[in-house]
Amino acid sequence: MPFRFVNHPLVLCAFSLLILWTAAYLGSRYRKQRDLDGEEKDELNLVAGGVLTLLGLIIGFSFSMAVGRFDLRMASEANEANAIGTEYLRAELLDADHATALQTGLARYLAQRIEWYRTRDARNVPRVERLQNATEHTMWAIVRSAATARETPVRALVVSGMNDVIDDAGYTKAAWANRIPRTAWVLMILIAAFASVLLGYNVRSASARFRGIYLLPITVSIALFLVADLDSTRGGLIMISPNDLLALQDQINSQ
Repeated sequence: MPFRFVNHPLVLCAFSLLILWTAAYLGSRYRKQRDLDGEEKDELNLVAGGVLTLLGLIIGFSFSMAVGRFDLRMASEANEANAIGTEYLRAELLDADHATALQTGLARYLAQRIEWYRTRDARNVPRVERLQNATEHTMWAIVRSAATARETPVRALVVSGMNDVIDDAGYTKAAWANRIPRTAWVLMILIAAFASVLLGYNVRSASARFRGIYLLPITVSIALFLVADLDSTRGGLIMISPNDLLALQDQINSQ
């Protein structure tokens, strides 16, 4: 499986639907070549039930993981906004020159962080991060200059706030890199394919054919799409919107 598909949930949905439909069709084709007696049918139903139960558990567990990581990314965005807003206020504790320079740098940094969140093309992320790193170095130089010029507890508070701003950006990047393991995706696709083969093999009527060959692959593909969409950071329909950062930017611009 090309693992980059998990970064594009719609592609993953179409890919998994094709795999599961093919598996169910092959199972139904093999079913026509061989009839099962009563004992074999019971054993097949038992195995199919177990496989479906395992598939449901793994999808449910993966969905829980995706929701937890999505919530963590949302919380990281709020923490960043709080850290930047607090440091913007603390900058006023410095002398006028340092305060103006630091607040200008924070406003520029805030715009860069908003762009980072809104960037859907992962190829543009390194460019944004390079600009962000340059702004971080500039702001740190301003804070260091102010702190070394006269060491006071108040200026130490500004230094601590600058550390929080930089650290929270790093925590956010780590949260966005924390994805569902590839092994989980492999297991979900394989178990779903096995379940589709078994249900396709168990088809005996037109209604059962619809449930076994069409309904299950569609349902599982939609479930995988939802998990992948929550887990995807830039390629899905559900995106982390920098609402807190945007609100902070409006607040700063209105001053």
